[in-house]
Formats: sequence, C-alpha cells, structure tokens
Amino acid sequence: MFTMRIIDSPYEYLELILPISRCYTLKLIEQDVIRIDHSDEPDDLVRYGKDIEKAVLARGLRYHLEDRIITHGNKTVVFR
Repeated sequence: MFTMRIIDSPYEYLELILPISRCYTLKLIEQDVIRIDHSDEPDDLVRYGKDIEKAVLARGLRYHLEDRIITHGNKTVVFR
C-alpha cells in the first residue's frame, strides 16, 4: 500500500526531496518577470504566477543538478 500526496506548490516538492534544514537556507538563484496589462483577468494573473514559479524552480534545480552553483559564506555564484 502506498500513500499519494497532492503537492500545492513547487516549493513543497523541494521540501520532499531536500532535508527540511536545507530548505530554509536555500539561496535565491533564479527569478523571472512577465508583462501584464489591464486586459488580463485575475485568473490569468494566477496562471501566469504559477507558470513563472514552475519555470524558475526548474531552472534553479537544473543549475543545482549540473553543479553550476557555488556558495561561500553568504555569497552565491551561479554559472549560466
């Protein structure tokens, strides 16, 4: 028998694959923006936010898995 858990956000996934103590010390290694205008509905904005969050998390994880991130003290270097 196995248990299924619904994950609400990409960051909950991180909590599952990384030890909890590391989750609270993760550095911001990637971010993104998207253009919006007055014609966008609130549901569109929510969808845009979720899409950006998934894309940014995927890039950040890729950088980590490819060993492109170096941390030294409170500094983080990301090789792209």
